[in-house]
Amino acid sequence: SDNSNDAIYDIRTNTPYSHNGSYWPSAYSRNVWYFNVELAKEAVKLMGFNEIQFDYVRFPDRTGSLEANGTINLNNIYGEEKAQAIQGFVMYACDSIHELGAYVSIDVFGESANNYVTSYGQFWSAISNVADAISGMPYPDHFNAHEYGISEVVWTVPYKLLYQWGQTVVSKQNIIPTPAVVRTWIQTYNATRAPYVVYDADKISQQIQALYDNG
Repeated sequence: SDNSNDAIYDIRTNTPYSHNGSYWPSAYSRNVWYFNVELAKEAVKLMGFNEIQFDYVRFPDRTGSLEANGTINLNNIYGEEKAQAIQGFVMYACDSIHELGAYVSIDVFGESANNYVTSYGQFWSAISNVADAISGMPYPDHFNAHEYGISEVVWTVPYKLLYQWGQTVVSKQNIIPTPAVVRTWIQTYNATRAPYVVYDADKISQQIQALYDNG
């Protein structure tokens, strides 16, 4: 098939757009959906996996100005919101992979649990209502320094941050008729920006405890 609608294109040159050194397929593309799901089905049928976890199901970040000034074309041929496209892919993936008796889990950024739809299309409620498991990635050094009104730099107090984030997730889960299992990724690497906190056993335990304290 013609794959010109499958990539994010540079309108000026009519070639795939290099975004921070990477080329991106468009999450609006049904061909992209099909390709990824066929790979997943192959893994289930030929390799015996009973679960497929899709990592970073999203549009690229930091493209707002590129979209606004007409630099890039996301090939949104159906006029969808980004969150619609991501949820549509998850629905399609679940329908297809469930037929083979396997589960589907989705990785999402921590901020997808916020009350706004992110620029990369991940919205907690839309994904948790469909997938079997949802894996938030609330890495403390990915948050703003004083997220949730926390006075300390949040990655220096991971219990406080993960507790507040966990409350946000619980509020989302409670309004979903069929919520996914929550299986969270946590930060186990040292902070990558100042203050450069070492993520030792205590910092890791604080994150785990905060999640358990939210159920």
